[in-house]
Amino acid sequence: MFENIADDLSIMLVEKGIIKPENREFYFYGLHLAISKLFFFLVILVISLFTKSFLVSMTFVFMYSAIRQFSGGHHCRSEVSCFFVSILLYLVMLLFYDIDTHEGRVFLCIAAFVSVLLILIFSPVEHKNKPLSVVERRKYGIISKIIAGILAIIMCVSLLLNINILFYSSSYALTADAVLIILALKGVKHRECDSESDSSDC
Repeated sequence: MFENIADDLSIMLVEKGIIKPENREFYFYGLHLAISKLFFFLVILVISLFTKSFLVSMTFVFMYSAIRQFSGGHHCRSEVSCFFVSILLYLVMLLFYDIDTHEGRVFLCIAAFVSVLLILIFSPVEHKNKPLSVVERRKYGIISKIIAGILAIIMCVSLLLNINILFYSSSYALTADAVLIILALKGVKHRECDSESDSSDC
């Protein structure tokens, strides 16, 4: 979706002598990532202002991005589908926050605690197109576990103090991240089954 913009910008930087031609691909990737994240953030900002949910929206985006960056998980096949899935996850969080029922809180508490266990056991989950080195796996694993622990503490404290913004942001960030981890693990299982079709476990 934003590849053409990033490509044009990287070419312009080369033509102006700001970057070297051999580094264009590196800058193209960085620009592409930055533009897509900026667009997502702007859409979230517009929705949050329209729905008067700025604080909870920004808190959720911060918490979710923090854990997602290091724990890994499922990645959509296209940039467009990734964008809409991310927006859908965000809107579901807003729905939980807006309704604010006892049943919803109980569900998110249980889901978040299960999610912490999944993150502790399986993170980081690497993408097939971006494998991690042994050092990166160890580093990302430690960081994701620490962040998951911090979010769990924030969730418990905010629940006791009835701070809805922090409770829904932290509990849902953990839950959404764990769902993506499960989807990624299922994808790995399917690929293993395809490559080993004679396996009885498949």
